Amino acid sequence: MAFTTKQLGDGFAAEIQGVDLAADIDEATFTALRRTWMENKVAVLRGQKLDDGAMMRFSRRFGELFVHVRKQFHSPEHPEVLLISNLEQDGRPIGALGHEGLAWHSDQAYTAKRVFGTLLYAVEIPEAGGNTLFADLAQAYTALPAARRAELSTLETIYSIEVTTKTEGLPLPNEQRQATPDVVHSLVRRHPHLAREGLYLSPAHTLAIRGMARAESDALLSELAAWASQDRFIYEHEWAEGDVIIWDNTHLMHTRRPFNPTARRLLRRTGWYYADDAGERAA
Repeated sequence: MAFTTKQLGDGFAAEIQGVDLAADIDEATFTALRRTWMENKVAVLRGQKLDDGAMMRFSRRFGELFVHVRKQFHSPEHPEVLLISNLEQDGRPIGALGHEGLAWHSDQAYTAKRVFGTLLYAVEIPEAGGNTLFADLAQAYTALPAARRAELSTLETIYSIEVTTKTEGLPLPNEQRQATPDVVHSLVRRHPHLAREGLYLSPAHTLAIRGMARAESDALLSELAAWASQDRFIYEHEWAEGDVIIWDNTHLMHTRRPFNPTARRLLRRTGWYYADDAGERAA
């Protein structure tokens, strides 16, 4: 099964054309698709029609599936599928993240075992708003002076799910807090399959730089977030129903623009782990 690609962003983000993710994709095609995704960090496939089973079958080919700790937003029959929505049922939200704009983040930076990739499938999309922006943290790192890169390469960042109670406005039941203790990740990350280094930033989940005075830590993290979110490092996606985006959390952070709260928005999400990752240190 051959496919074609179209570059979307400046040096990253590609559209893959000619692949039906619900079909039986042969191994050679999947291997090529996986390589294209990793090299471009963001892969967009349009016009897809997926149920939960098809999403999970395709996603599982990348690695072990991730189950989000916020189980109230799981798909009813498949906990591996997370609902992202502003819709409500019986007075309660059926999905996470509502309608407001989001802080920049990398998915599940607050977990010890890193989530390698995320797949997001658009079911219902509003007429305006809700665009997703991706920042290329590998390009942002490479663009820094060599001396600055050397300074940053020795630093570590502390992440906490507790921060999401402020950045996402979600309550955090004690059971979910206990299941996700604070963790430490390196500020500079090497890709597990490619010869590529980049920053690892997730402002929505960050407590501080480990071992650094709080004021100095806050200043450095703000500086890096502002540097990495310059227009030259950004791809912005305007969603259409049937769009699938697959992104590599190693060297990306992303955010979402707000949209009209009365509009309907529903997306379904899966994620998977690095196949050979045993997790990182606790904070």
